Amino acid sequence: MKTQITLTVNGETRDLIVAVHKTLLEVLREDMGLTGTKHGCELGECGTCTVLVDGEPVLSCLALPVEMTGRDIKTVEGMADVVFEGKRVSSSAVRAALQAGDLRGAERLLGHPYAISGRVAHGAKLGRSLGFPTANIVLRRAPPISGIFVVEVDDLGRGVASVGRRPTVNPVSVPLLEVHLLDHDADLYGEHLRVRFLEKLRDEEKYDGLPALQAAIARDARQAKEYFLRHG
Repeated sequence: MKTQITLTVNGETRDLIVAVHKTLLEVLREDMGLTGTKHGCELGECGTCTVLVDGEPVLSCLALPVEMTGRDIKTVEGMADVVFEGKRVSSSAVRAALQAGDLRGAERLLGHPYAISGRVAHGAKLGRSLGFPTANIVLRRAPPISGIFVVEVDDLGRGVASVGRRPTVNPVSVPLLEVHLLDHDADLYGEHLRVRFLEKLRDEEKYDGLPALQAAIARDARQAKEYFLRHG
């Protein structure tokens, strides 16, 4: 089903016919060609889809365009450049920092650590059999990061996480976020978690069998604990 809407974006008013299920982010990118507003987590956590509506920041991945009639929308294309530490602040700069594994650089640009949120799904319980149970979150699209990370989970504390396609055992076609909590072993199935990424430990690797994988996970957990000892 489609509907007609009128949007004022960057000072220009346009009449559009769009599918009713589309988010403001999708309309801006797909119907208006304003691709400076980026896809990110699509859960309203990472901030890469932020636009200004009547001067206030709004997460366009969560906003419906039908609610924006009569309001003034500004995207990155309509904003003056903001420079921080010699770099133009933009969603592209944030993504570039994340893809390079520069989490601290991305945090400086965002003003907060990069985060991914999602609901914990049932998995094959391989991590538990290896001594490192994980909370598994299936991601709807590939995020701008991949590899092994030191993380913190809201209300649950310290952890180490993998973002990728699990190349050693049971590879997956859709990116998966697997979080091993250092201080908890609770049943989290069905729970909604917000995971903040603090430091990248390494890239995702394919190992020759489960013993090598188990040893690598143990090293990752040990390095995560050392990180928290250094940083509190």
